[in-house]
Amino acid sequence: MSFNQNQVQTQKQGLNTFLLQQKLQVLNLMHLPTLALESFIRNQLEENPVLEEGAEVAEEETFSNETENDSEVTDDKMNMVEEFYNDDDIPDYKVYLNNASKDEPVFTSTASFSQSFQEQLKDQLKVLPISDEIRLLAEYIIDSLDSDGYLRTPLVDLTETYGFAHGKSVEESQLEIALTCIQQLDPPGVGARTLQECLLLQIKRKENSGEAMEHAKIILTDHFQKLHHKNYDKIMREMDIDNDKLKQALHFITHLFPKPVFEGGKELSMSQSIIPEFVVLVDEDNIEVSLTSNPSTTIHINKDYTEIVKSETASRRQKTEFNYFRKKVDEAKWLIQALQQRENTLLEIMRVITILQKEYFLTGERITLKPMILEDISRLTGFDVSTVSRVTCNKYVQTQYGNILLKDLFSNSLQTPDGFEVSTEKIKQLIIDIIQKEKKDKPLTDFEIVNVLAEMGYKVARRTIVKYRESLNLPNARMRKDLL
Repeated sequence: MSFNQNQVQTQKQGLNTFLLQQKLQVLNLMHLPTLALESFIRNQLEENPVLEEGAEVAEEETFSNETENDSEVTDDKMNMVEEFYNDDDIPDYKVYLNNASKDEPVFTSTASFSQSFQEQLKDQLKVLPISDEIRLLAEYIIDSLDSDGYLRTPLVDLTETYGFAHGKSVEESQLEIALTCIQQLDPPGVGARTLQECLLLQIKRKENSGEAMEHAKIILTDHFQKLHHKNYDKIMREMDIDNDKLKQALHFITHLFPKPVFEGGKELSMSQSIIPEFVVLVDEDNIEVSLTSNPSTTIHINKDYTEIVKSETASRRQKTEFNYFRKKVDEAKWLIQALQQRENTLLEIMRVITILQKEYFLTGERITLKPMILEDISRLTGFDVSTVSRVTCNKYVQTQYGNILLKDLFSNSLQTPDGFEVSTEKIKQLIIDIIQKEKKDKPLTDFEIVNVLAEMGYKVARRTIVKYRESLNLPNARMRKDLL
């Protein structure tokens, strides 16, 4: 009796583990954007021989791995199983796909793969005519770059960490050579140690565009601190140039990039295509939501295999093979169900977002965005916050105003003195509007912006203004001041 109880407990534990794995896989599918999902499904089609592309014509049969019938297996289906295990035990589906008609177009991805900027740099490094030793040092430096593409760690410190990691010493001069190689790669400015070096590296890569470029190079090389403090009079006096020439040089500098790598070190796509997950159509006051693709309807299970796994009439060798196909059929069935669950979840969450942000989808004005956080969506849909986060992460919605990143529709709230809540996005937009309308020769300080907002009915602390302004990449009043 004790043995039987332990056996049941083991089975239950195995079932719970299986269900947990399935739940985690469904959550991972929620997280995948369109291109990544297409790649995932393509891999499933290659790895699971019972899956086929295209909508299923006949009515789907139900099956279970718990019950089997006693129907005979036809010779054709027996041959199908035997052929699958021939050819030196290499399954055919590992060699080619034979589940498409001649008329079907060959699958082509709308965008190529994505790489981190470190991986892209290492790929570029392979074509440089450098020694293996310098290449290894360069790869080590690349792994030490921060998310903006800067090298913040001094080379002398890298000599110590490299020696500790690899068990051999390296000279700082060798790392300097490796860093010089990195600074030849794209994007221009990568591997810079300071903002000054980053801007100068970009200028060196540009074709000579005349006097403005030459003056810009001199300013960055010899007068960088004066530029930082906007000491324009001293720059003009020491360079013996007039106001117009200084303006031209500064215009050239402002078109350089202070950060060589964008998006905070996220994966950079080799193709800049954006494939939205959702489509929002507005018809007067009505909003309709749909998915750009429904992958659960583009794959199905080959019925020949579902018939095979129902049979008990087989030799021991065939029984082993049938068990393999039964597992693959169950995996395919789960995949289709998981895709359907993903699609239903995405649609339900997106519909709630359009309800909460209806005014924005009707007008396209960011100032109309309402306060909205993940917990709001979770409360209204019943889904966990983690599920809502996965659904809204790195996904776009196509609107009549362009493709919108879902995370940009979320914002916290501030409370006005009269008790009303206002979206932080609205405050940010107001800050942008105020700065755009200010006098360029006498820009408003953060404290003055606080007063302007207070007059409009929004009580915001100065430190909050600083935080929002910096998040918008807007410089302070001194740096916004233009030349007369």
